[in-house]
Amino acid sequence: MPGPEAMQRQLVQQQAGEVFMEWLAENWFSVLIGIVFVGMHMFGHGGHGGHGGGGHGGHSAPDKSENDPDRRSGHRH
Repeated sequence: MPGPEAMQRQLVQQQAGEVFMEWLAENWFSVLIGIVFVGMHMFGHGGHGGHGGGGHGGHSAPDKSENDPDRRSGHRH
């Protein structure tokens, strides 16, 4: 049988988990928006124009496929 310190530690961990789950249930939408925000900035903006000017590598070197006649025209970054 575990000692009183181990039982108290387990009780505190259980209570902390319950508090976190309650907080998450109340704030799930904000957490979801935060995850989407971080994901969009890490993995791209889905072609909506991104940030103006330079950034994300800039436009210093021409794209190798720019002169390719088979390349479709369209939006690019």
